[in-house]
Amino acid sequence: HWLFNNSNSSSVSNLSFGKNYMVIVVDSNQCKDTAIADIASAGAFQINLGDDTFICKGYSQIILFPGNFVSYLWQDGSTKSTYVAAKTGKYFVEIKNNLGCISSDTINISSHCAGNLVVPNAFSPNSDGLDDEFGAITNYPDELYFYRLVIYNRWGEIMFASNNYHQRWDGKYYGIDQSIGVYVYLIQYSFDSNSSNIVLKGDVTLIR
Repeated sequence: HWLFNNSNSSSVSNLSFGKNYMVIVVDSNQCKDTAIADIASAGAFQINLGDDTFICKGYSQIILFPGNFVSYLWQDGSTKSTYVAAKTGKYFVEIKNNLGCISSDTINISSHCAGNLVVPNAFSPNSDGLDDEFGAITNYPDELYFYRLVIYNRWGEIMFASNNYHQRWDGKYYGIDQSIGVYVYLIQYSFDSNSSNIVLKGDVTLIR
């Protein structure tokens, strides 16, 4: 017998989070026992597709991944866990976790890149014409007031350095192909002679 709704049903549904429910069980010999069920709150949760961003010329796509969940529903009906954003626009996803809770998020992707640089996280210098060189990307290279790119290996040795935006690292050091792996980049740049340089640090993976 469920006390909260005066029901003799063997089961109940649509219970509220954060409450205690008491049931009295009576067997065929009229023996009674009491149990209390505590329905804990699952807690609110949010997903994050990231801050609004941009796609620049030469940087073909952005992969959106909200996290690992039970189901996904993107703005165009796709139900995959990731979404490849290859053009500007508004992208939306609604997800459901293993408790049946639903959350959503939206990200806007634009094409205006003045004042910003995009830095790829991998390149493949294998002479196939695709991502053979590494460097930052902007739609407005002629508006750069200052630019410097330095590449380091895992031991901190400089593999490449240039102050020319159009000069990119081809994965070589003194003409010798470097090993597959992770390298560190340091980029300093500004679009305005009156502002201090912006510094970008990160990893880039050399693959073949």
